[in-house]
Amino acid sequence: KGITKQQIAIVLAGFLLFLFIVRVPLRVVAPCEIVANDPFFVTAPLEGIVEEVKVNPGENVKKGDILFEYDKRIPLRNLKVAQKEVEVLEAEVNRGRTLGLDDKKSRTELGIQQLKLEKGKIDLNYALWQSTQLTQKSKEDGVVMLDNPDAWRGKPVKVGERILSINDPKDTKVRIWIPEDDNIVLDEEKPIRVVLNINPSKSYDAKLLYIANESMISTASVPSFVAEANWVRQPDDIKLGLKGTAILYGQKVSLFYFIIRKPWGALRHYLGM
Repeated sequence: KGITKQQIAIVLAGFLLFLFIVRVPLRVVAPCEIVANDPFFVTAPLEGIVEEVKVNPGENVKKGDILFEYDKRIPLRNLKVAQKEVEVLEAEVNRGRTLGLDDKKSRTELGIQQLKLEKGKIDLNYALWQSTQLTQKSKEDGVVMLDNPDAWRGKPVKVGERILSINDPKDTKVRIWIPEDDNIVLDEEKPIRVVLNINPSKSYDAKLLYIANESMISTASVPSFVAEANWVRQPDDIKLGLKGTAILYGQKVSLFYFIIRKPWGALRHYLGM
């Protein structure tokens, strides 16, 4: 005996009712990366030209290890000029003191010469300080994070420009790029599940820290909101720079909405609605 149209309608109605009654949490699947929790940024202490970066990406360094060096030619030349200028000014001041005993004009000029000497000494002290900054050493133990050491060779830098960072490999967090289309209201109490590309069979739990208010272009050239999360329990078997996928959970919605959300959004975008 065949299935009647009425029975088919009842089954379809039951299926639709099921889709609307059953509620599931929204999920966002976003790319992520393991980054340092508290990186120590190494910046340029003075304006100049980098001669060579002495460390490589991922290298373990100790406090006191050389990180990079400036081209020393111009700073050392400036130091010699400043030293010579101070010597000349000191000689002029001594001469002015001697002549000032009998010459009123020399006594008047002595004050100007002393001011010039003070300025010359300030310039000399600055040049001496610059000479002590030409070789930059690590102030922390950790792992070097750096894009390309050779790209810095011969590159002029400004004061405060970031060159590299030193990171503690045992103190990490998760950086997440949430695509603009998936920036839903998230359940901050529900842990984020992190699955790394190197071991997709294992997952880690993390707690959402924040989501940026403005979007930016991610490393995959996708407009995204940057988010960060701390581990619920700090893993011992991961490395800095590892990439993977973060699964974030939102509010509960009907199964129908869960299934239709993305196709519906794509259709509206296509139709310009």
